[in-house]
Amino acid sequence: MVIRNFALAAAASATALGTAPAVAQDAEAQVFQPTGTWTADFGEDYCRLLRTYSDGNDQLTVAFERIQPGPFMRMLIIGDSFRTFRGAERIGYGFDPLGTNASSDLATSQTGDGQRLSILGTVSLNDQPKFNRVFQAREGAEEASPEPEAVEDTPQFPGYDPAAELERAGQVTSMTFDEGMRRDLRIETGNLAPAMEVMQNCAKDLLRVWGIDPERHQNLSRGAFPTQGRLISNRTVPFDQFARLTGNYNQVRIMIDAEGAATSCHIHFPTLEANVNERICDQVMENASFYPALDADGQPTASYWLVPVFVLFGPPGS
Repeated sequence: MVIRNFALAAAASATALGTAPAVAQDAEAQVFQPTGTWTADFGEDYCRLLRTYSDGNDQLTVAFERIQPGPFMRMLIIGDSFRTFRGAERIGYGFDPLGTNASSDLATSQTGDGQRLSILGTVSLNDQPKFNRVFQAREGAEEASPEPEAVEDTPQFPGYDPAAELERAGQVTSMTFDEGMRRDLRIETGNLAPAMEVMQNCAKDLLRVWGIDPERHQNLSRGAFPTQGRLISNRTVPFDQFARLTGNYNQVRIMIDAEGAATSCHIHFPTLEANVNERICDQVMENASFYPALDADGQPTASYWLVPVFVLFGPPGS
C-alpha cells in the first residue's frame, strides 16, 4: 500500500515545545537525538505531534497521533533507519526508564516523496494497556441483545487517567525499539509530559468540535455500544482493499445522541476508495442502533462509537 501526498509538514500556527536534554548513549543501540522542537498539527478529526531526530548521519521524523481522548496513540516514523525484519508484523517498544515492555502491530508504507513510513498502530504510555470489549458477549451475534442491568456486564471504554498519563510521561527520557527490529534503536525523546499535555488538550477540543462535553464524557459510567452485532455486509469492502486497513487507518466514528440514535458517520484517515466508505457509512446509518452512553450519574448523554472497519462486521462467528 502506497499512501500518496501524506504530509507531516508543520502548520503555520504550529505549537512548539522544548527540546529534550541529551542522556548517556547505549553503544549497542542506534541512538537518535532531537534536532528540533515538537510541532503540533491539529485538524477537526485528529491530533498530531511530530519531531525530527538524527544519529549524526540519518534522520527520522517521529509523529504521535490521537483521534479521541484515551490511552492509545498511533506512532508514525519516517526514515530508512527504522529497519525491521522482513515479514515483521509487530514491534516491541518501551518507554525508558519506566520499564514498560509492550508491542504494537506494524504496517509499512511510503510517503508521497518515497520515504519509508513505519506505522505502529497502538502505542500507549499506560502501564500494560489492554483493549476492552466493543461488543457484549452473547449468543446469536446478529440478534438484538437486551440492555444489561449492571454496568460491569457492559462493554467499557479502556481505562484512562489523564493525570496518570502525564505523570508517567514526565518520567520518560527515551523510547527503545527491539522486537522485530534488525537492530535495537533508541530515540532520545526527553520528558514527554509537555507533549502529552498538548495532545490531551487537543483531544478534548475534538470532542467540543463534535458537540460533546469533554468533562462529562471523561467520567462516563458506560460507553455507547450497538444493540446488534453486524452493522455492514461482508461484501461491503472488496477483498483487494483489505490491505489498506492496516496501521489503524480508516477508523469509523459514529455520533450517537442521548436516545441511542446514530446521527452521523465519519471516517478518520480514509484509505479505502471513496465509494466504499460511502457504502460503509450508508449501511451503518441504516442498520445501527445503540444503547446510549451514561454519564457519571447514570443519565443518558450524547457520545460516539469509534472503531476499525472490521468491528462493523460483528463479533467472530457472526
